[in-house]
Amino acid sequence: QPAFRRFKSEMNLAGFGSKIYDIWADRMISRCKANPKAFKRSEAMGEKPHFAFLVLFDSGGLDCSELLHFKKYFDDQGMDFSIVDVRHLCIGEDGYFYGDESLYGESMKPIDFAYNYLIYSDIMRHESECSHFLSNLGLSNTDLFPFPLCFLIQDKTFLSVLQDASKSPVRCWKNHRILRTCGIGAGETDDAMLKRFKTCKSEYVLKPSSSYGGMGVVFGSSCDQDEWERLLDAAAKGRKGEFVIQEVGSDDGIFIIPISPCAPKDMQEIRLKHASRVVGLFSICGGFAGAYVRAGFDNVVSGADSSYSCASFYCSEMS
Repeated sequence: QPAFRRFKSEMNLAGFGSKIYDIWADRMISRCKANPKAFKRSEAMGEKPHFAFLVLFDSGGLDCSELLHFKKYFDDQGMDFSIVDVRHLCIGEDGYFYGDESLYGESMKPIDFAYNYLIYSDIMRHESECSHFLSNLGLSNTDLFPFPLCFLIQDKTFLSVLQDASKSPVRCWKNHRILRTCGIGAGETDDAMLKRFKTCKSEYVLKPSSSYGGMGVVFGSSCDQDEWERLLDAAAKGRKGEFVIQEVGSDDGIFIIPISPCAPKDMQEIRLKHASRVVGLFSICGGFAGAYVRAGFDNVVSGADSSYSCASFYCSEMS
């Protein structure tokens, strides 16, 4: 089952009521207003500022109904609203992204603000079709957010199975959708990040945080340090390749440094700011499997950034 469909069926935003839309819309609109340059450009051109969701639904069917709930918020701000498949982005002579075939809204209008609502494994599978997007990351005049770093996203079903005591002690999982696990380091270009991703894929082993307990979270609260170590031992035995240091950044200032044999001793631990949000990490059979993150209502498991997003991959038990 494709990850987006799984997300839709189990974590439908509408299931949390209208308040979650209010919060997410407020965040996105506040982020847009933090860049007055785009509003001045639009005003000078006699146009409305243009906001677009960037998507890639690699699931045999397109369903934008959930995102359409946000249209009214941008209408109220006097902004144009569209949904664009990232494969149909082009770059204009003015340096802005354009959607040459929008899924919703007007096509061929400069996009001032774009929300990055993408499943990264799909981008990797359709890399040649996404060339305009990938080759102009960080170069276009479109204000893209969150900027593509590493999104540590997981779905509730997988996390609940992970905690199932009836399963085998050695948690063996097959990753069906490769998470884009390489983050952009200091001074590193996105091209370099893509090159590194293709070289080392998702071969990471992380040391878990021991500070997640007692925060009222649903997932991870019953997993003590011994359990974390057992899971990571199993992961280390099943992995191949060299250890890699990975940095993950977020708007909330969360930085995570995985353990590595080549890292200085004082870096061989997870360092967290805002630890009340990140509540645990796990790695299964050599692959960095995800993070427990408290965000929003009912402890929704979401990304390590400040926004809600959909699952980037799913796993099944290896036969």
